[in-house]
Amino acid sequence: ILCFNKTYSQRLRNCFIPTPIQRPCNASQRYRTINGACNNVLNKSWGTPGAELVRLVSANYHDGIGEPRGGIKASKLPNPRRISQRNHPDNDNPDTRYTMMVMQFGQFLDHDITVTPKDETVDCCKEDESDSRCFYIPIPDRDKFYSWVNYTATCLNMVRSTPFCTPQQGGVREQFNGITSFIDASNVYGSEIAPA
Repeated sequence: ILCFNKTYSQRLRNCFIPTPIQRPCNASQRYRTINGACNNVLNKSWGTPGAELVRLVSANYHDGIGEPRGGIKASKLPNPRRISQRNHPDNDNPDTRYTMMVMQFGQFLDHDITVTPKDETVDCCKEDESDSRCFYIPIPDRDKFYSWVNYTATCLNMVRSTPFCTPQQGGVREQFNGITSFIDASNVYGSEIAPA
């Protein structure tokens, strides 16, 4: 479980306000800072917690600003749970070459360079459907998993990642990285100096 204190646990709002890096960079400093600031002296905030995640392709929101494709309330796209079951059936096919440790290490490495924070306290299956933090995913009838594991479940709790408060380029919803984007074990040790 990742914990974001001080700057990153802005619990009173549904969006994130970045804190600018105040101090100047010292190119002759022997060690890098714990939060990755000044790793690039020309762009001192690159790779720091709170930096905008860079897109490889342009955003493709339903309304052009921040609504998920297909819409939120009455989506025009197929049910994601149904698509997931169809394209990724739950089959037991052990690999003779690799153990689950390959996947586990990949996840650990991935979570050392990026995490998109979200409000972990929100239960979208119980919240008002107009809550902008939620993306309601209904569980289809006769679901191959939930029909026999938890037949009372009707919804998957899909909480959207926390966006910037101030829309970035063109008012489009953008996300931020909650930890450093360097392979530095920030997912283990954190990205801030502990308060004294």
